Amino acid sequence: MLVKKIVSNTVLFIFGVLCVLYTIFYRNFAELHIKLSFLNFPIFISEIVLLISFLLFIIFFREYLINKSLITYSLYAYFAFVLVKALYGYFIWGPLAFRNAAMFYYVLFAVATFLLAPKISEKPKIFYILAIVLILAMFFAKLIRQYFLVYYLAFIILIMPGLRIKKIVPVLSIAAFIFFSYFILSTTVRALMVSYLIAVLFFMFCYSLFYLKSIRVKSIISIGMLGVLGVLFAYKADRNSIKSLLPVKEHYERFKEGREYSLRILNTKKRKDYNLKIYEKEREGEAFKTTSGDQEVKYLVYEPEKKEQLKIAKKEEKKKEVAKPVEKLREIHTAKNSLLWRMFVITDMLEEVAVNKKVFGMDFGKPFRSKTVEMLGWHDGWNVGWIEPHNSFVHIVYRAGVLGIVFIAAIIIVFVRILIGFIRLKNVQGLILMSVILYWLMMANFLVILELPYFAIPFWIFVGATFKYYDGLRGGRVK
Repeated sequence: MLVKKIVSNTVLFIFGVLCVLYTIFYRNFAELHIKLSFLNFPIFISEIVLLISFLLFIIFFREYLINKSLITYSLYAYFAFVLVKALYGYFIWGPLAFRNAAMFYYVLFAVATFLLAPKISEKPKIFYILAIVLILAMFFAKLIRQYFLVYYLAFIILIMPGLRIKKIVPVLSIAAFIFFSYFILSTTVRALMVSYLIAVLFFMFCYSLFYLKSIRVKSIISIGMLGVLGVLFAYKADRNSIKSLLPVKEHYERFKEGREYSLRILNTKKRKDYNLKIYEKEREGEAFKTTSGDQEVKYLVYEPEKKEQLKIAKKEEKKKEVAKPVEKLREIHTAKNSLLWRMFVITDMLEEVAVNKKVFGMDFGKPFRSKTVEMLGWHDGWNVGWIEPHNSFVHIVYRAGVLGIVFIAAIIIVFVRILIGFIRLKNVQGLILMSVILYWLMMANFLVILELPYFAIPFWIFVGATFKYYDGLRGGRVK
């Protein structure tokens, strides 16, 4: 029993260190790897930790593997599907198949955290003080990436009651919220701003509606939080990033024009373009594998008059921008093009699955190529076949088809179920945890969240810890 406790605590400690290092060193830490001579792909730090944890799990916690329950069998079926697709994709397309599989097997971190984490218990006062000091030290040293500040904000608010100074806990919590919000909203990333606002409004709505009885208190809290958000948003948020979202009609017209132009070029047999040949090969069933350095990639661009019109339009938009010279605001035309690029890629992805009638999604490892982006010349060249749609849910459907939709539905159902449970228990801490999860789920609609280890692994570990907390509140009866 003691050995199991030591092993589980060690694994959880490693998970915690992994999360902290991801939030500090980001991509540089995620790319740490080893290369074995008999493998044609690297093994990254995330896979090393997962493999070691899995081996320890088999040795010390075999009873979980033979648990006869519906959820256990469902997990076995899920990971069997991922494994089969990964191996098939590897033999057909190459090592990229394992990168595509990663966004599906990172869920293992949530499962391991849930099974190994002990029930939440009171920690010594010194633990909370040291944790807050450490977080603030990392914050002022500018070590924590902006995306991850919401984790640390939630953690500080959650451990406040443990300081046993309950009278000033609300004041300290509000101060922490204002302090962190100031820096979270100081960004040009639209996804971060929008997701954070949705998460805060979600918490405010649920807390006011289900937790408070006094209408007066509800009004004070709602108006207060809205006022704080409004002032911070107006003062710190990148206005150009927000303005780029507003002209919906313009986005639709540009999207429609770009799609029509690209399809017209793609279907013109007279154009002997590299990209056209590749797509013709794919239509004939020939597999295409990306190479680098040995092929010249050519791209089509808008017609000369179109290019000139775009240049003039960009100059006019720059003149109209309200940004002050000293402010580092995102250029509006860049933000608009980024949004349009996503629309092109997502449409091409879903269209490819539908046209090829891939019930279980496209092969893992098969390079995705956006015909619209390539025909318009909106491509970098080096990442042909490696583009991500910047929408994790679309990517899941693209790679897993119907089962991807089931996976997304399961996430939503479990989220709602746990949320209702916390609300029934009137547990504020649980509502804060669910708001953080919602923040990341919103982010996954706009960025590469569930695919990349430095985003996905902390998220899934957080999910596992949240569900374990709920399980403890219910006396270990979560099924």
